[in-house]
Amino acid sequence: MKDPKSNPPGLAIRILTWFCPDELAEGILHDFEEQYRESVKSIGQRRAGLLFYWNVVRLCHPTILLRNKLTFLNMNTKLIRNHLLVAARSMTRYKFYSVANTLGLSMSMAFILLVFLFVKKEMGYDDFHQNGANIHRVAISVINKESGEVKHRSAVTAVPVGKKLLEEVPAVVNATRYASHTVAMIRHNKPIKETAYFVDPDFLKIFSFPLLEGSDRALDIKNQMVISQQKALQYFGHVNPIGKSVSFDINGVVSSFVIQAVINSKSGSSSLAVDFLLPFETYSMVVSPDVMTSYDYGILENYVLLKPGVAIDQVEKTCADAINFNPEDDSYTEVMLQPLTDLHLENEIVGNATYTNPTKFLIMIGLALLVLVVSVINFITLSTGHVLVRLKEMGLRKVLGAHKRMLRVHLVIEAFVLSMLAGATGVLLAWLMSPFFNQLADSQIAFLPDWDMLLFITGISIVIAFINGVIQSLAVVNFKIVHALRKKVSPKTWSGHMNQILVVIQFTISTVLVIGTFIIRSQMQYVQHKDLGFEQNNLIQISLGNVDEPEATRKLVERLKTELSNHSRISAVTASMNNATEPWTKLTFLQADETEEKICYNLVSHDYLETMAIELVAGEFFNWEKGNQSSDIVVNEALVKHFGWDNPLEQHIPGKDFENTHRIIGVVKDFHFSSLHSKIAPLILTINDQTLRDGIGGLTTYMWPPNLYQMFVRFTPGEIPPVIDHLSAVWKLGNSDAPFTYSFVNEIVAQKYREEKRWARIVNAASLFSIFIAWMGLIGLTRLSVQRRTKEIGIRKVLGSSIIGVTSLLSKQFMLLVLMANLIAWPISYWLADSWLASFIYRVDVNPLVFLLSGLVVIGLVTLSVGLQSLFAAKTDPARSLQYE
Repeated sequence: MKDPKSNPPGLAIRILTWFCPDELAEGILHDFEEQYRESVKSIGQRRAGLLFYWNVVRLCHPTILLRNKLTFLNMNTKLIRNHLLVAARSMTRYKFYSVANTLGLSMSMAFILLVFLFVKKEMGYDDFHQNGANIHRVAISVINKESGEVKHRSAVTAVPVGKKLLEEVPAVVNATRYASHTVAMIRHNKPIKETAYFVDPDFLKIFSFPLLEGSDRALDIKNQMVISQQKALQYFGHVNPIGKSVSFDINGVVSSFVIQAVINSKSGSSSLAVDFLLPFETYSMVVSPDVMTSYDYGILENYVLLKPGVAIDQVEKTCADAINFNPEDDSYTEVMLQPLTDLHLENEIVGNATYTNPTKFLIMIGLALLVLVVSVINFITLSTGHVLVRLKEMGLRKVLGAHKRMLRVHLVIEAFVLSMLAGATGVLLAWLMSPFFNQLADSQIAFLPDWDMLLFITGISIVIAFINGVIQSLAVVNFKIVHALRKKVSPKTWSGHMNQILVVIQFTISTVLVIGTFIIRSQMQYVQHKDLGFEQNNLIQISLGNVDEPEATRKLVERLKTELSNHSRISAVTASMNNATEPWTKLTFLQADETEEKICYNLVSHDYLETMAIELVAGEFFNWEKGNQSSDIVVNEALVKHFGWDNPLEQHIPGKDFENTHRIIGVVKDFHFSSLHSKIAPLILTINDQTLRDGIGGLTTYMWPPNLYQMFVRFTPGEIPPVIDHLSAVWKLGNSDAPFTYSFVNEIVAQKYREEKRWARIVNAASLFSIFIAWMGLIGLTRLSVQRRTKEIGIRKVLGSSIIGVTSLLSKQFMLLVLMANLIAWPISYWLADSWLASFIYRVDVNPLVFLLSGLVVIGLVTLSVGLQSLFAAKTDPARSLQYE
């Protein structure tokens, strides 16, 4: 018997035979083996093996590699056509295999192509500006001097910041402010709610929004404006709007503006909205004079245009030195310059520009890659399984003189034909699925074939074909001819083990996605049915628009309430400062030790609890008969727990400036005035706008000063249009100057979870894709397994095996692989689910039954596909099985 030590390393031999031409490999390998045996005697087996590897590595040089390449390039074109013809015949002969393999791959190609278009669109935001690389948004960061902790960061900065930087910082060559405000556009004597954007005259010089009509100096004069093409078509049709006059109600003052330019707003590819651009001077109608000159109020975005090639770090330091921030004793302010092209994927330091959460953006890419991995694994396992059925064909090719390299080329070409066919089918499927995908991802992808799309699909097809062809060649090319002709192949070869590993990976991914689908669905159902502490259904929120002084606003609310109450379907009406859409105002109260307490605040009318259906747990609520008590406040349970009070009706909100200026008259049950992502915060309710004013040391707000900005109307169940018609009619009579703008509170609440629902739909789609692809692959593998064991099945039946026994035999191996996949998927799924649910303060528990149910779903599909084919094979006449081949 030959000594095993005399055999050189097998891996090195396989590497050598892979890259070395067949006509050279035999002689070179013989010389290397002789040298190896001599080296074993002189330097030992280990060092001889390393020397053998080194010899193989040294041989891998351009002379050998280019010889292979040139041989391939000089290959007869007739031979290439022959390979393609044989590949087409093989696909025609094995129709089921071809359809299963192509369909699974094409579906994943379609999904990943749509994701590619989505990614391309998101990554392309704001790239149309000529000076885009030099445009930056100014942001600030307030940092504690001692600890270095960031206390506050925001891209919403003060009005004078941009102008100051232009004057003081040499690297800044231009600057503009960008502010927005809700206005009422007066059209045919009717108010229409719109958003106006206030910018400096050089806005259109800094940003490159395409100018369709007019001049880029349109904002130089106070009463001129710029309109987007979309809004121009909406309000003026196809008539040229240049010179037309538009009236806006801005904070109760109606002003007219003449349209001097029309621009393409680049909607869907710009982070900045530019539907109505007004001169920045007009912004003085929105804010007070002190806000226009102070650095203490962050209310808008400032953009600067820098000189090309400047060092951003140095410019940021110069900007911080130039701006006269009011210094605090324990902190300092840094200036940050955010590149315009990064704004759309920035969700930490945000302003008014639209953005996409980059984490969810990466999740989309990850899901696409998972689906692609499942389909590629499916493609590889089916291809290698199928090629093992064709061993006799490969043996005959060798007998007729085919070299290993020719067989490898043939398998790669065959895989390439399949993958290119799948790619072409995938493009067609992507085009058909694009409207559904746009709805799924809440996007506006335009499916327009271009070179990027072609190169992307072709590139993926080539990579898949090469990987698949190489793996197939490794699986069958090295078999001895006699074994191939006899189809004498052990199921325990490395290719068989590889297929089993790939199947486990495939179903692990599919199971993880299925479990994720169940978890997300469970959390969304919990969110929809959770008791929020108030009744959200049959409740309408109406914006009071540009309100007047608090007393005048209360009289308007009472007048509207009187008129609305005459309708039999309206059961209650109230008003408040904060709405159900935006975060509520948060007040800061300084304590005796100079620490801060931040507490949410809302100004309401006396019938707020009744209308909102909020429960009172202690004391009393505000009473109309007692008037507006300036000292009375009502708090929620969260505030009582926060301060640890036993008897809250005898306590005061701690604060050094106002402890004896108010009294707590009642406690309401906790209700969710924010989303379930946040814990219910301590809350103060007042009925008088002067309550607590003296003790306020700061605030974080969307609504200020205190006033009633929203009206809420509760109506009884039934048809909704008659209620809306009545509300509209009463509104026009009582407040004809303001637009009638309303929303259903339950729809607002649902909107807070819009992103989660959108990503739930995407995960559901990815799960269905992966499960369907894996299922198709399993059907193909089962069919191939049955084909390879046809004679065995016939012999077993002749020897007395039952149909159930044969079915169990064929199903067992696949069931074990799927069970193994479940055991791997469960811990991975638990970790991913727990991480996602951590973003919700109020969440479902991860139920073990979800894992069991998901596993049963996958096992059920496997049982169905494997069982049916195994049953069909088991019922085949033994005589036909024994005649197979």
